[in-house]
Amino acid sequence: IRSVKNMKIYRSNTFIAIPPGMTIKEVLEDRHMTQKELMFQ
Repeated sequence: IRSVKNMKIYRSNTFIAIPPGMTIKEVLEDRHMTQKELMFQ
């Protein structure tokens, strides 16, 4: 789990929440996902 400005990223198989101050690109990198994989979820 990586913290960003006192926010933690919680892993979930059902949703992706983006903490304030974090970009979609950073979330995808943390999850080792591509934009195409995100599109199909």
